[in-house]
Amino acid sequence: MPVRVAVDAMGGDHAPRAIVRGAVEALAEEADLELVLVGDERRIHEELTSAPVNGHQSRIRVVHASQVVEMDEAPVEAIKGKKDSSLIRMAELAAAREVDAVL
Repeated sequence: MPVRVAVDAMGGDHAPRAIVRGAVEALAEEADLELVLVGDERRIHEELTSAPVNGHQSRIRVVHASQVVEMDEAPVEAIKGKKDSSLIRMAELAAAREVDAVL
């Protein structure tokens, strides 16, 4: 049975490029892995078109989130104020048992 992991594609210094490329590399190494990339759908798809997906498209799902929690934001305020952030979307996916883990 595959492990389904939600990944915040907008988190990190070089997001979403570095996150998407790392996710694609993980798929190549782990046959039982399925990924849900959460964030700006348009930007994620742009990165996926240039990443070496090599037949792993069926193991990647993209969930749109229109907001990003910035590094300098207070966590509680960000959660309260950004209901369409990747952080909230990933929590919703986990609560609905659509993913086994969030990263």
